[in-house]
Order: sequence, then C-alpha cells, then structure tokens
Amino acid sequence: MENKKAVEIYEYSLQPHYEPKCENCLIKLVALSSSIACHNIFSLLLVSATEGCVFTTLVGAMSAPVVAGFWSLFEYDYSTDTIKWDPTWSHSVVFTIASFCLVFPASVAYSIFYIKDMKAKNREKKGYSDVSSSEYDWEWD
Repeated sequence: MENKKAVEIYEYSLQPHYEPKCENCLIKLVALSSSIACHNIFSLLLVSATEGCVFTTLVGAMSAPVVAGFWSLFEYDYSTDTIKWDPTWSHSVVFTIASFCLVFPASVAYSIFYIKDMKAKNREKKGYSDVSSSEYDWEWD
C-alpha cells in the first residue's frame, strides 16, 4: 500500500503543475535561458572577431572571479526569494580578488598586443618596414 502511494506521489511530481512555492520560476527560467543563449552568441562573435579562441578563453576565465566576487558581496535569501547586500570576507574572497588581478591585466595586454600585431601585419602587407614612421597609406598616383 505504501509503495503504491509513493509511486502516485512520484508520478504527480513528474507532471507539470502549479507549485505555489515557486513564484518566480518562469522569470528565472527565461533569464537563465536567455543568458546561456547570449553567452553562446557573443562567444561565437568574439571568436570570429579575434580570429581565434585565445581571447574568448581569457574572457571566459574572467567570468569565474567576477561571479565569485558578486556572490561574496550579495546573498540569496530563499525565504523571501530576493538578493540582498551581505558582504563576507574570507580566504576564498582573497583568492578571487587575486585571480581577477591576474586575469584582467592579462586580457587587456593580450587585446592591446593583438591590435598592435594586426596593425603591423597590415603595414607589412602594404610594404612598410618596421622602421617606417608612417602608419598611413600614402598613395601617389
């Protein structure tokens, strides 16, 4: 008899129905789904714009310290379904700050040197040498 009741409860839990405890589930589902879709779209655009995945990997590596830093400053209250300001200080926060201090300058340096390398390649294609002071395309017709 108990097994039959357990099966009925399990079957009921698998059926879509209204759950009063989950007030903002649809909003959270839409936010999660749209953030995943935007992440994939923007990652694809970033890979196509930078002609490789190194910069995308650096940006992805920066997301972990940013998220950890956010959750060290805020706390999710399950009873009221809200996010509230509650900064905490621990050893993991120090590692989060240290990792951000390492990854962010590396990303900036990579993007700066990538742009400089692309400019140098374009100058070489146009026939300028490395010692040329002109970065402009002077056309003499």
